[in-house]
Amino acid sequence: MINQVVVDRINQQIQHELSNAYIYQGVSLYFSGINLNGFAAWFSKQASEERIHASKLIEHLINRGAVPELGALGAVKTTYDSPHTVTQLVVKLEEGTTALIYKLFEFAKEEKDYPLEVLLQWFVTEQVEEEKWTNELNSAYEKLGACPGPLHSLDKYWGRRAAED
Repeated sequence: MINQVVVDRINQQIQHELSNAYIYQGVSLYFSGINLNGFAAWFSKQASEERIHASKLIEHLINRGAVPELGALGAVKTTYDSPHTVTQLVVKLEEGTTALIYKLFEFAKEEKDYPLEVLLQWFVTEQVEEEKWTNELNSAYEKLGACPGPLHSLDKYWGRRAAED
């Protein structure tokens, strides 16, 4: 039987992943509202990925005989000062998620919860990818995004990425 303290920690991570999904959906709506539909598509895709992350943790609990708990999600922003505000936000969001995954991984090691450790190895690898794209997006915006022409080129590029993935 899975330790209740472990269940509680996994439930916290599930809540975090679902919150990220909700934030990314709000960001997608922001970009739709300012007619940057490539970014909107990208962030909609990211919202779906975050729900998949939560689903992996939910499935893990179910497979181990625990009942996942889903808490309420708070309201999220759908308007921002600028696209750059958003690119900075998502860098911080994914850095925070990485820190939480690392803490949960260390906790799994301390608890000698080997099944959770194995699952979290996937999340550790995934966070490398998540931080890579957020830093890439923020860096590109800082270099090119202040001008309308390059901003629309970036928007088209990220829209193509969303369609390809």
